[in-house]
Amino acid sequence: MMLLGISCQKEDLNFENTENQNFEIENRNVDTENRRINYTQIRPVVLGDEYINPYEIGIVNQAIADLYPHGIPVQPTHKYVKFSPIDHQDLVDILDWAHTNGIAMFDHPLTYEIIEEGDYYIDPNVTDEVLSPQYCSVDVSLLMPNAPNEILQELYLDESNPFIFIETYINTGHTDKLDDIIGKGIA
Repeated sequence: MMLLGISCQKEDLNFENTENQNFEIENRNVDTENRRINYTQIRPVVLGDEYINPYEIGIVNQAIADLYPHGIPVQPTHKYVKFSPIDHQDLVDILDWAHTNGIAMFDHPLTYEIIEEGDYYIDPNVTDEVLSPQYCSVDVSLLMPNAPNEILQELYLDESNPFIFIETYINTGHTDKLDDIIGKGIA
């Protein structure tokens, strides 16, 4: 028989704020155009140009037609959705729905190049920054919350045939991102 003994000892911890204590704010170092910038505060996401989404259903079906002349077009598996809350209750409903269904929400559009990562994005067209649009990709079978939304694109996100997505990435000019889907090669 083996006995395991664990002992706890009370420690006096001093959390008083004195002039000699330094509290470090999260530091971020970003190398931009060969100059080093140190960030010690929250900062906005900076978006670049909109890009062509290689997962958009029309692009996927074109890739299937290119690769398999007698291939059957696929149906969308997901929707790319923009939620535009009108009031705070809409925002609560959207975020509660997303949390309940395990949906990742973004405060910036997903089809734009991100020039600089940041902590937040505020749509320049909104009057109330809290009510900035929310973006996500959702399964086509999922019921949407009762809040204003717009389906921006229909998507095909089944990557079981990597050759289709290699073709979509080539057709949309995203050859630099091929490693994201094929890694070190195709098994």
